[in-house]
Amino acid sequence: MALIKSEKIKALDTTIKLNFNEGLKMPVDETYKRFTMEIPSDSSSNTYEWLSEFPLAQEWKGARKLRDVSMRTYEVDNKDWESSIKVHENDVMDNKLASKFIAAKGLGYSINEIVPRQAYLALKKGHETLCYDGQNFFDTDHPIFEKEDGTGSSTAYSNMDTGSEPAWYLLCTTHPILKPIFWQNRMEPRFMTNGQDAGQSEAYFMNKEIKYGADRRGASGYGYWQMAYRSTEELNEENFNKAYAKMCSQLGDGGIVLGIVPDLLVVPPTLRTKANKIVKALQIEGTTNVNAGVVDVISSPYLAG
Repeated sequence: MALIKSEKIKALDTTIKLNFNEGLKMPVDETYKRFTMEIPSDSSSNTYEWLSEFPLAQEWKGARKLRDVSMRTYEVDNKDWESSIKVHENDVMDNKLASKFIAAKGLGYSINEIVPRQAYLALKKGHETLCYDGQNFFDTDHPIFEKEDGTGSSTAYSNMDTGSEPAWYLLCTTHPILKPIFWQNRMEPRFMTNGQDAGQSEAYFMNKEIKYGADRRGASGYGYWQMAYRSTEELNEENFNKAYAKMCSQLGDGGIVLGIVPDLLVVPPTLRTKANKIVKALQIEGTTNVNAGVVDVISSPYLAG
């Protein structure tokens, strides 16, 4: 078997990586940053006991009130993400590489685009994924305890309304410590290839292929459930006002008012027109719209389907 000259492989590697880096620099949808914060990770997982302590100051009376967080351990395991392409020897020898260079750009773009995709997927799957209190992030029975230290009897609180319409989400994104969703970043995107030793690789020997890939590590997770509300009831003025009022009324342990004010309405494309009418139109059917400007709107294709 006639092997491709090492100089040609080296040149191919350089060009593929150049296109990968160009793809890595391509802009991805950054609307997720409005409700998602990045948290660094230096191991296989992160543990978030501190999420049980909603940070509120209080008058100091007697001894400090220390919350026992040992019973509420929220652990998020990092996941591996990858995207790969292969180049056949014949394509190199026949100089048919234009499509591979485009695909290399796609490698860079797709490995970066994982983050917004996963952030929106976390919203979409929040009604069936656990958060720090052992309940699904969107649920009807989040426990709020009688005493500020997280002890005593508990009362169930909800951050969702159930119907049969497409889901829409009301979020508070202005908290200085944490947003409703987070991306736990373990490793930035990395470029990999067997190109430099293609002549000795099994893939090249068996199939005359040079392989290129990108990978990264990380995972999405959930912050405070009180900062998010999901509804599958019809998106109209009445149901929007109901969800808004419920969010503003959310309590912490000990019955403390958390002071949450939603500022963002996130919807799938099918609800974009309704959302804009409810919170952007100055008038609705000839009447002043009192909700005009009360929240911003994001319509995301990641929520379609």
